[in-house]
Amino acid sequence: LKSTTSTTTTTTSAIKVTPKKVEIIKKTDPLKGIPTKHIYEKGHLAFNQQNLCPLSTFNGLDPVVTPQIKLFIFITSAPSHFDARLAIRQTWGNYANRRDISIAYFLGQSRNQTIEDKLDNENELYGDLIRGNFVDSYNNLTLKTISMLEWLDRNCNSPLPKFILKTDDDMFINIPKLLLFIDKHNAEKRTIYGRLAKKWKPIRNKNSKYYVSPSQFSSTVFPHFTTGPAYLLTSDLVHDLYEQCLEETYLKLEDVFTTGIVSKS
Repeated sequence: LKSTTSTTTTTTSAIKVTPKKVEIIKKTDPLKGIPTKHIYEKGHLAFNQQNLCPLSTFNGLDPVVTPQIKLFIFITSAPSHFDARLAIRQTWGNYANRRDISIAYFLGQSRNQTIEDKLDNENELYGDLIRGNFVDSYNNLTLKTISMLEWLDRNCNSPLPKFILKTDDDMFINIPKLLLFIDKHNAEKRTIYGRLAKKWKPIRNKNSKYYVSPSQFSSTVFPHFTTGPAYLLTSDLVHDLYEQCLEETYLKLEDVFTTGIVSKS
């Protein structure tokens, strides 16, 4: 796995968690170091999302081949960020009108029924929301990324888009420049591009928002990783990243976890 620095980016109701899963979560403390598979709940809300990753179809005996998507952009967003998503749709998100680009907003679940109802209406109107099976919060950002990988692995593999961009809803992406970058690196395999963070150390101050316990990560330096606001990966990594994420000790720092620890494994 290679990591390089890219200049292409500037900066219906909730799914019920089973009683058994609730019991497991209550008995576990992520700071003590637990395998991610013990807290990750698979699955997504059953929205009609075929337009996001169209498959080859058949018209009688003749196959109708859908052009492969060159770029799939996942924008991580919070349930209440309605204005941010609308702003993207009205600006750089217009590139979703191209047949070789898909853009989706990835969210978790909200405990607020009013917000849930508004999200149903939003997706009815735009059809670009994907909802994972987790409560949307800062501590669950890693679960959000894993859920994104699971959705791609299960729903968008005939074939997979060539490149996947993961970004946030407060970022502006220069799509023309990004497409030029992709064309230049089209032959690359098993690669993650982004702003490369080298030799970052885990914070051991328990009062810090970014505290990492020795049980979660024992080494004094994180593996090289790409920072979370935006990173690009070749799609041949999707399945392996998803499977390996479930085996690693859970860490809420999703960029360190996914593009560093899991990628190194």
